[in-house]
Amino acid sequence: MIRFDKVNFSYGKKEILKDFSLNINDGDKVCFFAPSGFGKTTLLRLIMGLEKVRSGELSGIDDKKISVVFQEDRLLPNKTVLQNIELFADTEDIPSVIERLGLSDAQDMYPHALSGGMARRTAIARALCRQADIYIFDEPFNGIDQKNVEKTAEIIREVTRDKTVLLVTHDRDQAEILGATIVDISESM
Repeated sequence: MIRFDKVNFSYGKKEILKDFSLNINDGDKVCFFAPSGFGKTTLLRLIMGLEKVRSGELSGIDDKKISVVFQEDRLLPNKTVLQNIELFADTEDIPSVIERLGLSDAQDMYPHALSGGMARRTAIARALCRQADIYIFDEPFNGIDQKNVEKTAEIIREVTRDKTVLLVTHDRDQAEILGATIVDISESM
């Protein structure tokens, strides 16, 4: 269980989280929802260990393997689609994931030659080809057309079926398509 207990966090003098508390059970699918500036991505960064809690306690993440899709695709420009996916992969399912995400014809292409949606699906494929306890998706469907959103959501649901999924999006439909419970963090501030 991931547990936020009266967590406080600020960037300089700008308070982002104040006495934030939440329990997330193993296998839960949770979407952090709020207007910009309310700390959605900050919550993910705290869980990933990229930021530290200023006060309060965050527990339940030690020794957990995490796989992430950041807001930016973060593809290495000198690696092909396949090479970017293989970087952190620890599963044999790479060909299947590539095919199901519609990337088979693009696997030898470099990021500069990809459309925005193809780059995004490559970032998602990279995360899904890594076995993890927690999957984090920050605005996962940015740049992906509706037809591919549905296909992408289907494979995300399958791969993460029994795993904890944490999601940030501004679109309630995207949370619903992934089966996530919406936690409006603006209401807890």
